[in-house]
Amino acid sequence: MEYYQTIPISQLSEDIASEDDLSADIQDKVDTHYLLKKLTPRQQKIVKLKDEGYNNIEIAGKLKLNERTIRREMSVLKRQISIID
Repeated sequence: MEYYQTIPISQLSEDIASEDDLSADIQDKVDTHYLLKKLTPRQQKIVKLKDEGYNNIEIAGKLKLNERTIRREMSVLKRQISIID
């Protein structure tokens, strides 16, 4: 089992938006960049919407998915990269 640091969802969302900009604290950016590569495009969209304040039902509506799918994806994200809501 791989271990990842716990990061706030807002930080992950910021790094999704600026994925190609590795200028600031390079080690954190590289670590986050590595984590982002492990996320599916759907997971990246969910992280962005969650950071914008949408709840699971709203995210499901925006992505045209079932709310259970969003809950499952969030559960996977929390296990996979230890994000904090």
